[in-house]
Amino acid sequence: MDAATLDRVFEPFFTTKGPGKGSGLGMAVVHGIMKSHDGAVSIQSEPGKGTTVFLYFPVQAEALTEKASLQKPPMPAGHGERILLVDDETALVTIGTKILQHLGYHITGFVSAPEALAAFTAQPYNFDLVITDLTMPGMTGIDLADALLEVRSDIPILLATGYIEESIREQANLLGFREILVKPVPAQLLAACRT
Repeated sequence: MDAATLDRVFEPFFTTKGPGKGSGLGMAVVHGIMKSHDGAVSIQSEPGKGTTVFLYFPVQAEALTEKASLQKPPMPAGHGERILLVDDETALVTIGTKILQHLGYHITGFVSAPEALAAFTAQPYNFDLVITDLTMPGMTGIDLADALLEVRSDIPILLATGYIEESIREQANLLGFREILVKPVPAQLLAACRT
């Protein structure tokens, strides 16, 4: 990469790829995840020579003891609540569905925000909670939430994202999102998301 590209590599939505070929979120998500774990990421790159990405993880001062690992709080369980799960990545919908079903929730999953909106519009009271990804092609999670709230203003909505800027957080709060979940979402946190 040249110096100008390297300077912008962690900028959300910055991409050197053509339209429809990249979201520009890959390195922004990596940066956000490393930062959330008290780590860091840096890149060295020269045109024609290649690129090296360095990930720096914090050192854990003390090893976890067996006793500490046994004292995890029990995983909260659902009681048949109906959740609409929306993410443009099929694998995340599949994994999220399996985890939440195992915990006692009824899940309806979609990889298309417009299809999720159509299902919700057809039967808005068939859902107790919506969990949506932020960055999806065609309709963002914020756009979807806005449309869902026009249909049913009291539906609780959670926003899931790999990286979030303060302006997006403010917009999400104004729209009334119950919570913002930073990916990857641990099963314990996902289980604790109640209507």
